[in-house]
Amino acid sequence: MKWKFLLIATILLLVYSLFSTEKKKKLKFAIFSKSFQSGHVMPLTLASYKVKGGKNKSPSLYWENIPEGTKSLALICIDTHPIAKRWVHWMVVNIPVSSDHIIYGGSLKKMPEGSVELYNSFGDTGWGGPQPPKGTGMHKYLFKIYALKTGRVPGDIKNEKEFNAAVKKMGILGKASCIGLFRQD
Repeated sequence: MKWKFLLIATILLLVYSLFSTEKKKKLKFAIFSKSFQSGHVMPLTLASYKVKGGKNKSPSLYWENIPEGTKSLALICIDTHPIAKRWVHWMVVNIPVSSDHIIYGGSLKKMPEGSVELYNSFGDTGWGGPQPPKGTGMHKYLFKIYALKTGRVPGDIKNEKEFNAAVKKMGILGKASCIGLFRQD
């Protein structure tokens, strides 16, 4: 009878340790969009007004599992195609950790409170939709979000190099990315 009790107690202890270990695992910091699936073609509405049918609407973006200790978030979107030479389509800094998304079409209209949209490579503030040169094939648009140790990133960043230096200086606790695709034939 005593061995049955010990067996049951051992099984319960193993089950408990298994579940408590699962709880301790950190969930991965992630970013995704409801406007497009990562690794797939983005809808025409996200493209620049200069693309036939383009509406220059910024995509919806959602993030989850922000690393513990994060004080602010920073976002960048770049075209990684060789012909684009890492063209910046969007930079947003000082996104509060209380926010978990940017709404579809929110650029310059309804951004998370306190966030700051910077200039893109077009020379405009906010989202600059895709407009790859015709015939250059599929372009990859890398959306990358950074979880930062400190609260405020300077708002005078002018390009990707300055953005990367600023987020590095602020202390990166985590980063996540997703990719949208677009081509213009």
